[in-house]
Amino acid sequence: DMLRTGGWLADQLELERIEVDPEKLGGVPTLRGRRWPVERVARIAADDEGRAILIHDYGLDDRDVDESVRWTEAAAAL
Repeated sequence: DMLRTGGWLADQLELERIEVDPEKLGGVPTLRGRRWPVERVARIAADDEGRAILIHDYGLDDRDVDESVRWTEAAAAL
């Protein structure tokens, strides 16, 4: 069941908004309850304008964005 809560990486980073569901987007890490791939969120949030668009236009909140960025950075460092 750890996989559905983002796997060991999300557990290690104490992330609560990341999930990996083989039934959703082929198991790509996503924001819990949404079909937003974590890597896409992090890529869009790379600048302030992109972050604002995610929050204001798509209804994500700061924590969704922050956790996506942290997970992506940690995965890239592996």
